[in-house]
Amino acid sequence: MDALLYLWRKRIKNRLRLMVKNKGAMAITIFFIALLGFLIYSGNTTYDSVPAANADMNQLYAIIVLYYGASFVMTVYNGFARGASMFSMSDVNLLFSSPVSPKKMLFYGLMQQMGTALLTAFLLVFQYSWLHNQYGISFGFLIIILLGYGVTLFCGQLCAVSIYMLTSHVEEKRMAAKTVFMIICGLAAAYILLGLFQNGGGVLETLLTRVNDLPISLFPVAGWMKTAVAALAGGEWLLFIICLMATLAFALCIVILVSKNNPDYYEDVLQSAETSFSAIAAQKEGKLQETARKNIKLGKQGFNKGLGASVFYYKHLTESRRARLLLFDTTTMIFIIIIFVYSYFMRDAGMEAILGFTAIMQILTVGAGRWARELILPYVYMVPESEFKKLMYCLKQSMMVYAAEALVMGLGIGLIIKAGILDIFLFMLVRLSFAFLFTAGNMLVERIAGGLLIKWITMIIYFLVMVILAIPGILLGILMSSVNITYMLGMILGNVLVGVLVFYMCRNVLKYVELNN
Repeated sequence: MDALLYLWRKRIKNRLRLMVKNKGAMAITIFFIALLGFLIYSGNTTYDSVPAANADMNQLYAIIVLYYGASFVMTVYNGFARGASMFSMSDVNLLFSSPVSPKKMLFYGLMQQMGTALLTAFLLVFQYSWLHNQYGISFGFLIIILLGYGVTLFCGQLCAVSIYMLTSHVEEKRMAAKTVFMIICGLAAAYILLGLFQNGGGVLETLLTRVNDLPISLFPVAGWMKTAVAALAGGEWLLFIICLMATLAFALCIVILVSKNNPDYYEDVLQSAETSFSAIAAQKEGKLQETARKNIKLGKQGFNKGLGASVFYYKHLTESRRARLLLFDTTTMIFIIIIFVYSYFMRDAGMEAILGFTAIMQILTVGAGRWARELILPYVYMVPESEFKKLMYCLKQSMMVYAAEALVMGLGIGLIIKAGILDIFLFMLVRLSFAFLFTAGNMLVERIAGGLLIKWITMIIYFLVMVILAIPGILLGILMSSVNITYMLGMILGNVLVGVLVFYMCRNVLKYVELNN
């Protein structure tokens, strides 16, 4: 165990040294901490520290259990396909060849997973202002919610690892475990949805009642941790201890099950570690990888449409058809559901508040797209067309998906808040314009920060660039609203103009192949 503790100390020490020596990383870290301090300070000084008179804590608890549950289910589901990586390739090279007990090594990997889970949960701190405004929670209570999310995510990763280790070698076991897991999730979803048809009351009240009922509170880990958070807020210490003990017993049972049934887990872990390492190495080299399904339905092969630059559009359509069953991927569907739930809770705040929230969420969902994968292949450079035209056709398929997403989201939000047809149509256009703008921002970030090896710095630059690009549209919207013209037109116009300008300035990415190598 001393060797593992030594490795852990050295790793933390080296990372701190690297951050201190890198002036850019230090500057961004200071900015990041200052921004966090400003958000906490502004949240505490702008509003009272006690809950508002109309604050319904059941809404907050419903949001918590849904958020915990979505994270837990998504993480566990990965265990049926590829597990979760507890070790890096450096751990594999150093530890797997050393005389260290497999059980101690498993404990070391689990502690790394806990650190990763807590680091991911730390991003929730940036939601403090609106949570404090809406529900009057303190910063200490937000930390409790953060820790609950970290424990939930850790248990989900632990389940994913154990499922992969125990079932990856036998297809029948994997399918049986997957069936049981889907039945449990289906029963929880059915319990919530069936209540809408059985209860004659309001939809919101029924949802809040069902989500906070005992059956959902008994849902593994997510329901227990939500109950623990609610019990701690209400001073119910016995219930809080019971939920914590249940979660601890759940984690210990999984660890014991893995250590007893599969102590020699090296081969199982090695595959997931190699997959993670390949993805990280590809990012550092400026390459992109796409996770393919094990079983792909080819359907119609090839395409007989397109001429010149337009052939890339039909190529992307074929690739997207083979990559997934639905128009939207799983992550996009989850974000759409989250936005619908948020819209229902904030339906009295108006379209402006919902539009701002969807724009922030859209920064996370708008990825580089298939156009970025064309940059590492030689074919796009060989087509005798203008660079800007080729770039637009490479973007066409992604923009079609974003248009469909805007249509679904606009109609759903319009029905939830009972908006007019004109407002729904303008919302769709604003959503599409932000997708166009953020896609341009992805290209810009790739040009100015694609070579940075410290990826969290790249992410901070990414968010800063997105905010800067959105400012002209926001200012133009404010200007138009001051002369009695809807702000949405100004945002649409500003986003499109800035996006076109960025794309035009970055058009040389399809002219000089050396820029992308």
